[in-house]
Amino acid sequence: MAQYTITFDNGRRETISAVNVNYEPDESQYRFVDEHGRHVAFVPGLNVLSIVVTEWTDDEKAVSG
Repeated sequence: MAQYTITFDNGRRETISAVNVNYEPDESQYRFVDEHGRHVAFVPGLNVLSIVVTEWTDDEKAVSG
């Protein structure tokens, strides 16, 4: 799984472990999912400045590279 660092407009940061993140425009939120497609976190998109992948496993590097 990857580590995603989310930076909010108030300067706060949060790290979430997930395989993938998708933005749902109808719901104005980011959905983070695990390797089984289960939701691990929902983040309202309104106050998000950035989402950056900061770490991932060697298996994911090999697949994406």
